[in-house]
Amino acid sequence: MPRSRRLGFASLVAFILGFAALGFTGAAQATSFTLGPISGPGTYAFGNNKDLGPFTDKVFFTIVPGVSLIFSAEAVQSTWRHGGIYDMDGTLLDASGVIEDADAVLENFHPYPDRRVTWHSMVLGPGTYHLDIFGDSQSDVGVWNDYSGAVQFAATPLPGSLFLMLTALGGFGLLARFRVRTPA
Repeated sequence: MPRSRRLGFASLVAFILGFAALGFTGAAQATSFTLGPISGPGTYAFGNNKDLGPFTDKVFFTIVPGVSLIFSAEAVQSTWRHGGIYDMDGTLLDASGVIEDADAVLENFHPYPDRRVTWHSMVLGPGTYHLDIFGDSQSDVGVWNDYSGAVQFAATPLPGSLFLMLTALGGFGLLARFRVRTPA
C-alpha cells in the first residue's frame, strides 16, 4: 500500500475515533429500575445521573392481583448555566401500549428553568406497567446532568354512590320488616 494511502487511511481512522471519543457515536443510554410488586399505598423515589447524549430510562412496577390504586408520578430536572436535560418527556405504558404521554413543562425560571414531567392521577388495576423517561443530556463543559422523581400510589376511595345505594337498600329492608309485622 503506498504511503499516501496509508496516511489517508490513518487520518480517516483518527477522525472517526476522535468523533467517537467526543460522544458523537449516536449510542443512546438506557437504564431500568424496578419498584417491585405494589400491594398498597406508598411513595417510591427514582432518579438518575445521565452522561451526555440521548437516553431512555424505564421504571417498572407491578400492581398485584386484587388491588386497584390511584397512580401519579413526576420527574424534575433543574437546568444550570452549563447545560441540562433538554426535551425531557415521559410515557406510562402497559402491555397494551401507551396509557399517557407526559410532556415537560418549564417552571421556576430564575435563574434557570426546571423541567417537570407530570403523570396525572388515574386508577390502575392489577398488571405490569412502566414509566419511560427520555431526553437529551447536554453540557458545554462536558459534565453529566441528573433528574429525580417519585411515583405515588394511594388507596382508591369507595364511590359516594355506593354509600347511597347501601342506605337505600337498608331503608327498603326496614320498610319490608315493618310491613311484615303489621297485621292485615
